[in-house]
Amino acid sequence: MKYKLKSELTEKQIESDVATYLGWCTPPSKQPFRLIDVNEQITGADKRFDNVFPIYLQFKVSEGLRPLNGPILNPYFKRFPLNKIRTFRQSNFLNDNPSLYFKLRDLAKTATELQHNILLKFANTGFSQAMYVAPLTLSKREYEEKLFDRHNRFMRYPFFDEDYEIYDYRWVSHIFQVPFLREHISIIPHERVLDSNHYYSFTNTGTEVAFHSPLLLDNKDARFSTTLSTLFDEMILNLKQERYYFENVIKATDRILETDYISDYNRENGLEILQQIGKEIYFRYDIRQFLLVFDSRKIIR
Repeated sequence: MKYKLKSELTEKQIESDVATYLGWCTPPSKQPFRLIDVNEQITGADKRFDNVFPIYLQFKVSEGLRPLNGPILNPYFKRFPLNKIRTFRQSNFLNDNPSLYFKLRDLAKTATELQHNILLKFANTGFSQAMYVAPLTLSKREYEEKLFDRHNRFMRYPFFDEDYEIYDYRWVSHIFQVPFLREHISIIPHERVLDSNHYYSFTNTGTEVAFHSPLLLDNKDARFSTTLSTLFDEMILNLKQERYYFENVIKATDRILETDYISDYNRENGLEILQQIGKEIYFRYDIRQFLLVFDSRKIIR
């Protein structure tokens, strides 16, 4: 298909690179938060942090589509899903030169539910967030240049000014400036599906996200850096105003265990149990869990 542009990247490469980069977000111990990967050692962490917010990420490879060149004459043209995407974006005057897209994942052999519906279960709950993350480039060279940018690669963590505290709004907003995170789109699932024959499409600048069906979801900035910054801002503001957006570690564990898609665990072991849950979700559904843990006493002053 001459209109399809293949990516030079792989899903596992994207997962590995983003997970490693997010690890750099963990600042020195004097700061009141830590970002814990599902594979990271957390022994003793539950004694230092009293709040936790799980974030579930599904990494995807973006593929590209060239725009339509003229009117559609062939009646069978729209039978093909990728042509439906091209037609929808053209008819709605969306940027499509090129447009990017990815398909939902099929039901895995180790799973009892579609991956998309698992993400939806943990999205916008108030105690967790979940989203797809995909690069806004098809080029391996361009992707790695953003990852290994010589001006930002060897920072202690990927924020440009270490003088600000996390509870200061200005400091959180600096995540917008991180080139590597800005080169990814983040899409929070919005509805349950019965099969995997659905696609998300978007521009190579991280806007005009559509779901096919077809439905235009939003025209706002959906880049990963923007989503993370907004998430941090909202939660820290709520903590400072004593609305406690974050969940206590044990309470968060109870909430996660209320789902029908994971095993039951002893609820008394806090972060270690959440990490075991993350490993099970990763094995069964290939969804990566990160735990954003806080010491609320250092934030609420």
